[in-house]
Amino acid sequence: MGIREEFEKNRDVKDPRALAEIFAKAEAQLKNTLHPDPYIPAMMPGGTKWERNLRPPVGPVFDHEAHTGH
Repeated sequence: MGIREEFEKNRDVKDPRALAEIFAKAEAQLKNTLHPDPYIPAMMPGGTKWERNLRPPVGPVFDHEAHTGH
């Protein structure tokens, strides 16, 4: 059955428990049909360029005021 047909079939469901069951079934079906090696955009988390050129930290790298070892 197509995705649109599933939406239309469940369009008027208002019962929260029935909706939870429908959502659980849909999420399980989605999990079963995911690609084993999904496309991840390069600049997104998990991508090849994620956090490659980070800006330097704004604050101090070492807090000299908090360090009392001197």
